[in-house]
Amino acid sequence: MRLERVPISVGIGETIGHNRVSAAVERIRARLPRVDIELIVASSSELRAGLTDGEFDVLITTEKASEELYRIDQLYDEEYKVVVAHAHPLSKETAVSLSTLSNTNMLDRLNCEMRDTLHSTCADQGHELYAAYRSNRVDWLIELARQGSGAVILPSTAVPEDIGLVAIPIDGLDLSRTVHALRYRHQATRPETSDLIREITRVQV
Repeated sequence: MRLERVPISVGIGETIGHNRVSAAVERIRARLPRVDIELIVASSSELRAGLTDGEFDVLITTEKASEELYRIDQLYDEEYKVVVAHAHPLSKETAVSLSTLSNTNMLDRLNCEMRDTLHSTCADQGHELYAAYRSNRVDWLIELARQGSGAVILPSTAVPEDIGLVAIPIDGLDLSRTVHALRYRHQATRPETSDLIREITRVQV
């Protein structure tokens, strides 16, 4: 019966990779089939407003937040990697240096939270990345990479499990981020929401 269903609305930041979250959602649904999960991708401002208005039960984001207003659960840390097509000249490398990237056509992700850090680090070392294409949509950049148009730097969970793509570490650059869950302290939390958060933190072997 519909009245027995448990709806969970999850707000997801635009730069969050789908791999880990989608796998956790599937495991929760298999264990708790009465749970209905809504996944909404939106900007940071839209997500925060939706959470305080009760539209979302939880946010998955990299944005910093006040512990006085939000309950914050660290979900996972992830590294950034260079993603290229299997036929790309860099695909055989075990690691790629900033010097090499400065001579590579790059696919620039405009809404990447690490974009300024990456470019400033390159500038400090005397390198400049050339953006052959720019977009705020990860799916477009991934498709351009798949077509051989250039290299895109992505967090690990955003890299598709695709035999046509190769993900390579960046040599000499420690570029990583922490993804966490936010719950509004003035809003009650369903046990199923807590279950989902725990499931996302769990590493599948």
